[in-house]
Amino acid sequence: DLHSFPTRRSSDLSTAQAVAVDLPPAAQFKDRVLVVSLLVDLSSHNATITPAGTDTVGGTSNKALTAAGKFAIVQSDGVSNWNVLAAN
Repeated sequence: DLHSFPTRRSSDLSTAQAVAVDLPPAAQFKDRVLVVSLLVDLSSHNATITPAGTDTVGGTSNKALTAAGKFAIVQSDGVSNWNVLAAN
């Protein structure tokens, strides 16, 4: 259920480690749009968006957000890919 998709507040994050954002299976969330944004500086670490199983995000195995203020808006194709609608 997408309503139970986890969220993290900046108070949950440590700048000493990378952050993983695991997407749910694209096939189970057809046409759903998710917004992932990095609101805090993780120092020299990234936040990495990783799709479930063999799914892809933007046709690749993952998408990295590398600095505060970076974001990605992704939409499920209903099969096995999360299309990147916008990112910076």
